[in-house]
Amino acid sequence: MAFGLVKKILPAWQNAVLALIAAGLLILAFPDFEFWFLAWFALVPLMWAVERQKDSVAACFTLGWIFGTAFFFGTCWWLTYAPIHYAAFPWPLAYFLMLLVSLAVGIFPAIFTTILAVLIRRFGSWAFLAAPFVWVFTEFLRYWLTGNNWNAIGYSQAFQHFFFAAASVGGSLAVSFCLVLISSAAVFFLKNKERKVVFSVG
Repeated sequence: MAFGLVKKILPAWQNAVLALIAAGLLILAFPDFEFWFLAWFALVPLMWAVERQKDSVAACFTLGWIFGTAFFFGTCWWLTYAPIHYAAFPWPLAYFLMLLVSLAVGIFPAIFTTILAVLIRRFGSWAFLAAPFVWVFTEFLRYWLTGNNWNAIGYSQAFQHFFFAAASVGGSLAVSFCLVLISSAAVFFLKNKERKVVFSVG
């Protein structure tokens, strides 16, 4: 019974790799790398993984958790500097504590992938058009519950002019919405193109 439960919540390894690729792309969009343009499509692998894993909502939650944990650890690792250098924490302990924090805030992207999976099962590929709304909801929820919205995806564009108009109206959440809209539109296009190819072959 326990094995069945574990199997239910674990995603396929290919989908877990897609989630990690998405996290890696988004990490590269932030300092110290600052390949900001990667944020425009960083969530494509994650949403594609959810599409592939949609039959198990629990596994989709795990996908988002993997993504979120990797992303927050990869962009907030520098927070270990102060405990190590000023509080004399052993570096393994400092990084372990950072991992625990990343696991905690990684739940918010997991909420995103869970809701997205439910919507995909209900509405098919049209659900991807709702992804920006769901993502912004989870970013706002993170801020509301934790009082902190570090590394919201919109911050990756802080020094670019493309989304200044959106930022002037809705702040970082509006920029996040625009970025996720680009990724979700790409997945929507790819999914419908795939369906057309299947129909034409059939």
